[in-house]
Amino acid sequence: MVCFVYPALRFVVLLSVATCSAGLRFHTNGTTKDSLLWSGDAALEFGYALRLMGGRNTSSLRKEAVVTHACSDSWMPGVLALSASLRAVNTNADIVVMISKNVGLRFQQLAQLNFDKVFVEEPITPHPSITRKAADCVTLKFHIWHLPYSKVLYMDGDTLAVGPVPVHDMLAHTKTIRANIDPGLEDQFNAGMIALAPSDKTFSRLVSFMKHQPAPSGFAPKPSGDQAFLNRAFPNCRVHEAQVGCWEGNLGNNENKFTRDLTEPEVEDLLQYTLSDNKSAIKPKYNTIHFSGDWGYSAKPWMKDCLQRSDSLGSQSRLRKPLVELWRYAFSFIVHTNMSMLDDPCPA
Repeated sequence: MVCFVYPALRFVVLLSVATCSAGLRFHTNGTTKDSLLWSGDAALEFGYALRLMGGRNTSSLRKEAVVTHACSDSWMPGVLALSASLRAVNTNADIVVMISKNVGLRFQQLAQLNFDKVFVEEPITPHPSITRKAADCVTLKFHIWHLPYSKVLYMDGDTLAVGPVPVHDMLAHTKTIRANIDPGLEDQFNAGMIALAPSDKTFSRLVSFMKHQPAPSGFAPKPSGDQAFLNRAFPNCRVHEAQVGCWEGNLGNNENKFTRDLTEPEVEDLLQYTLSDNKSAIKPKYNTIHFSGDWGYSAKPWMKDCLQRSDSLGSQSRLRKPLVELWRYAFSFIVHTNMSMLDDPCPA
């Protein structure tokens, strides 16, 4: 139920008039018969396209999607656990991952078993103002603005759904972007979970703004990442003049809760809800949690230093193992053909 456009012949195969009239264009890449390219007008203008590799449901397209991304094998366990957690809470939207060509074959196959759509993306360059480690990787995230959906909820690969995620409610009134304030940075939003409206116009502005933003200056400037850039591109709607768009407000107090800020009773409640056979009788305090921080380190729940003191898992040693168990429970529900394909260096 998509329309295939063959650029060389200008020939369109109409499999769904409604889908084609909505502006969706999937192009053959000229090399692999089953591999399709999606590109909006802005993507074509800048030479970027997403290749639709496959997925659980490539024959139809919902209006809304929950999207994540990964650029290497080291982050694929995170996005796979996220996909399983979203299915476990009956998320009513396409569950989508964007990956880079650096993701290996085994994880490409697992992605196609666990996500409705798997897109392959390329870094957006140059990005002089984004200087942190793996800067090319974080620019891949910006492709969410030219995905073929009317609304998107983006979630980082180190987030997890631990309660029913009200995707439609969060997206319904989003015109540009909505995201929660980053704890400790009262004038900035956290970019690990963002509700947004994809738009060719916004994508075009974002790419242009990124290419012209200067590198950090001064003596020994700190590395700058996608969050700092996005906060410049989307300043508070009520305070600053929009550059690309503006930040409309928060998603809600029960979304994108940092795991390092969870209390012991809150972790116990989340475990109780997750393990319960009668979830309708329990209402979790949080719907989504975020193992935030520690980019460049091996501190995520699926990595070797998962039980060490870190931003991701906090300073309270007694909470780290329960938090890892919460993540592992979600991971245990991924669709797979051979669990021996998955290494788990976390000693918990």
